[in-house]
Amino acid sequence: MGQDTGVSRVEIDSPVSILTHDSTSDVARFHGSLYVTTAAGPTPIAKVVADRRTGAWALQGLKTDVSQSWTMLVFRDPSGRGQDQLLNIASTGVMKIEGDRAVPAMPRRAGRPRIGRLS
Repeated sequence: MGQDTGVSRVEIDSPVSILTHDSTSDVARFHGSLYVTTAAGPTPIAKVVADRRTGAWALQGLKTDVSQSWTMLVFRDPSGRGQDQLLNIASTGVMKIEGDRAVPAMPRRAGRPRIGRLS
């Protein structure tokens, strides 16, 4: 359940859990995990994890160089040949969530950019 001032989770026959009081942009469930994005703050893309000692829910920031993160999308290959991907629109472009990090979905080619002169 997304809210303007945080994210909560509701389960049948259990109390409500407040996962964060920070403002969130989007939430997505992917391969059994819950991911959260924020437009500002120290963790623009995070995975919801349980603290091993206390069992309390916490946000674990993903390794990334983005400063802001918005919409998340679970992309399923229409042909059925490719694997599902979790994509994210972020301040540096489209990111792909891979484990505990967010990487560019379309990495730039190596080398210096070509700068042309407009006539």
